[in-house]
This record gives sequence, C-alpha cells and structure tokens, in this order.
Amino acid sequence: MLYQRKPQLIEAFQWTGGHDQQEDPVWAVEALRDGRLAHGTTAKGEPCLDIVATDDCAYVGEWLVKEGANMFAVTDDEFHSLYEPAKEQA
Repeated sequence: MLYQRKPQLIEAFQWTGGHDQQEDPVWAVEALRDGRLAHGTTAKGEPCLDIVATDDCAYVGEWLVKEGANMFAVTDDEFHSLYEPAKEQA
C-alpha cells in the first residue's frame, strides 16, 4: 500500500546558530526560557540547539520544526522535500 503525509500546518524556522538569526519565533524563545531547548556545542565545538525532551540537536543550517507539542530537527534538504510554504489564511 502507498501512503502520503496528511496536509497539516507546522511551525518552523531555519537556525543559523549565530547573531545573524533573522527569525526568533515566540514558541522557540519560550522553549529556550522554560528549558525545552538549550544552546549547546558538539564534540567538535560547533554550536547546536538541543531539543531536551528527545536528545535531538539542530545543527547550523537545519530547521527546527514544531508539530503540535513536538519539536524536531530536519536537514535543509529533507525540510524542502517534505514541506512547502502554507497558503495565506483568509
């Protein structure tokens, strides 16, 4: 059988890992404040954004996706293959 992903709206932003970050969604700022997200570094000293509940980490250039109460990191290529901009809501 074949299945396809149901259309659903998600919130997401691409994390740059630096001061050039253009977008800081309210939900991400709140997650940083309450400890669901944390700034960290890899073993090589590179910045990452830790998703505390899952031990996942968003690396520079990856997308942080919020689907309901869940957050996860997605590579840029995977993000663009799975998601497209939502049409404007009326």
